[in-house]
Amino acid sequence: MTLGHVVVDYEELARMSAVWGEAATTMAGLSYRVAALATSLELFADALFDPGGVLRSERAIINAAAGPGGLAAMAASLAVDALLLKIVVAKEKLVDDLPMHQLLGVQKWLLTLPVTLVSDPRSTIRRGIASFAELGDALPGYVAPFTETMFATLAPSWRFRADVLQRRPFTHDPVFGFPMASAVALGGRGGGVVTASGALPGWANEASPSIEEMLRRVGDLEGAPAAS
Repeated sequence: MTLGHVVVDYEELARMSAVWGEAATTMAGLSYRVAALATSLELFADALFDPGGVLRSERAIINAAAGPGGLAAMAASLAVDALLLKIVVAKEKLVDDLPMHQLLGVQKWLLTLPVTLVSDPRSTIRRGIASFAELGDALPGYVAPFTETMFATLAPSWRFRADVLQRRPFTHDPVFGFPMASAVALGGRGGGVVTASGALPGWANEASPSIEEMLRRVGDLEGAPAAS
């Protein structure tokens, strides 16, 4: 908090949500493996000599895996917390990144429309088109950070949603869920060829001494005829 303003690191919060999600997945796997111990051959063998002790052991194992305070419950709690944190971050980013300047321009045009349309209709229409064009140009950049979440939530194909949620390469199309490999085969194209470029700029092994030099190097790379 500085001078009455709260600075929120959305990247850190998103990373924390991802860590919680990974922890939930790991604990869910552990709960399954712990529960499987209740059916181990060693316990069945011990049941011949101490059936009461075996029952107590199995009860303790099941409680540790799936009881009220067990691993499965902790995994579910972490998964819910990760989802809630992700929702909060998305909501705050939606508000903070809103293109207010463009929205205010459109609002100002709408408020003055009854007066300006009578006095100067041609300029009024021209300003309205320009205001909506500025808002239209700003919206793709505003929506871009949320496209992955929208795909994961709204795509008809559950296979595609699973790929997005698990951050895997897309293997199915977002609408029908058809495998991408079959779509590529129907397109008649091969797998393609990737060639690594061995050309390196002269400063490749030297750290940039200043911001200006770093920007100059970025310009060099952008002007290169091939990727480096």
